[in-house]
Amino acid sequence: MTVCNEEPFVAAAIESILNQTYRDFDFLIIDDGSADRSNAIAASYRDPRIRLVTNPTNLGFTRTLNRGLSMIASEYVARMDGDDISYPARFEKQIAFLDAHRDVAVAGTQAHSIDVHGRRNRRVAWWHAEWRRPTSDLVMEWYRMFDTPLVHSSVMFRRAAVDAYDERYPLNQDAELWMRVARRHRIANLDEVLIGFRGHSKSMTGDPHRREREGYDALKIGLVHTLLREGLRCDVPRRWAELWTTGDDVRELANVLDQCAARFAEIHPESRDNRDIARHQASMLARMAAKKPSLFLLRRMFRRDAPTTFRFLTRLAAEAFR
Repeated sequence: MTVCNEEPFVAAAIESILNQTYRDFDFLIIDDGSADRSNAIAASYRDPRIRLVTNPTNLGFTRTLNRGLSMIASEYVARMDGDDISYPARFEKQIAFLDAHRDVAVAGTQAHSIDVHGRRNRRVAWWHAEWRRPTSDLVMEWYRMFDTPLVHSSVMFRRAAVDAYDERYPLNQDAELWMRVARRHRIANLDEVLIGFRGHSKSMTGDPHRREREGYDALKIGLVHTLLREGLRCDVPRRWAELWTTGDDVRELANVLDQCAARFAEIHPESRDNRDIARHQASMLARMAAKKPSLFLLRRMFRRDAPTTFRFLTRLAAEAFR
């Protein structure tokens, strides 16, 4: 578990791990130079399974992840963030899944969005569908071209299958890692909600002003471009990745989505009738429409998945009358 200035949440995160129904594990906590009481809170727990390591200076999230990996030699490694919570059966169910699926290298889970008080958010960003992630190989192949296919703090992986995170990536280091792992192994998600993913204004994903975001678009465009080329098994214009990253022309981006879907269907004909892929495509269009609503996007959204369109319109109306 990585920790950095998460004083309000770290106790709940630690206790959620200590209270797992599966008991036989070592619990490595790395504090990345916290300036608050995070380190003191972690040090107050006397459970013999805990090993607390403190970085001498703030190394950053990705380097801290790699430092932790270098200290672990167990067969399985579970990830955890200092502001999330793991539900009690998480380890037990992930270990059983990996034991039963020897070809799977990484197993994530579904997640609930929770607020700063640990209560389940009922009004999450609608396109995340309660942070639902793909559970079939086909949908995983489609999904990971555009979105991170695993909730990072939910994963358990085989140590032998993971070398290190790429330290060039201050954000989306997990998506880059899963791309490399998926070239050699299966990655998967359990269909059960086994973590609470906490959204708050200071989190890595919630704070648009974090220093990690400076200059990051170029890295992300390169990553998305590689994922598109590999997923579609052909060369694609870099412009497609630029559009998905910046969203500066939603009409052009919608047309690119059509081309991606058509090419994917050539490779995987069964994808044409896959409800989960259609729902994800509709959610992508909805993200575009959230920036710039238009009948053009709504029509395309409706053709792919009517329920997503109705949810989008309901949310749009609710926001307009707040």
